[in-house]
Amino acid sequence: MIDETLRISTPSGQQVLGRITGNEDGDQIIVFSHGFGVKSDSRGMFNLLVDVIKEKHLTVRFHYVVVDDLTQETIASSYTEQAEKLQTVVERVRQRFGNKEIVLIAHSQGCFISSMALVQGLANVAWHVLLAPPPTENVSERTKAKFKSRKGAILNEAGRSIYPRTDGSKTIILPSYWKDAENIHPLELYRDAFPLVHTTVIWGTQDTTIQQENFARIQELHPSELYQLPNGHEFMEDKLKGVIDILSKKIL
Repeated sequence: MIDETLRISTPSGQQVLGRITGNEDGDQIIVFSHGFGVKSDSRGMFNLLVDVIKEKHLTVRFHYVVVDDLTQETIASSYTEQAEKLQTVVERVRQRFGNKEIVLIAHSQGCFISSMALVQGLANVAWHVLLAPPPTENVSERTKAKFKSRKGAILNEAGRSIYPRTDGSKTIILPSYWKDAENIHPLELYRDAFPLVHTTVIWGTQDTTIQQENFARIQELHPSELYQLPNGHEFMEDKLKGVIDILSKKIL
């Protein structure tokens, strides 16, 4: 069993910080892809999953964001940079621990980052699990709408945009994010990624972050499996029991 810091650089020079935890003798590496502006634990959800998985498999959590040690503000990378981080993390853990099967577990916005990486050529992934994948057509417009509806948010595409989080923290968005977001279309990414690997979509029927009528748009793309659970966006109401029951069919 190991529990250690992951600290690597991508080919473009981005610093990636994370955590490797679990059984290095297991036959799978579970890599987590978190949502918009949050840290590697995805507001605690991924920590709970790691606690369940780590006895059998190796797990990897890492930040897409840059975290300010002093203020704990998160700075959002562009989507191209986030996909590069995921690609690099998978390559490095494979180099170190051997060519084990990779399982991607993604949440919210992390779902189209993992899908992007698959479309770009991330190979030998055995299972792709998507928790509450957003069916957004235009990421830039959707994010701007979130800013306009959030009290205290500052939208500045030419400088620092500031998005206050419900936990009191802030997410900072730089101009490179907005430029990149114009060209990101999640439904197209899902359509192209789903045929590449066995894909399981898990949807919370009490999700208020993603409107329920959008569920049909995901169904139309025909993932390998699709489940509905009586949960909200974070799936925490039952301490992830429903999600864990689904994961137990393949990795637990």
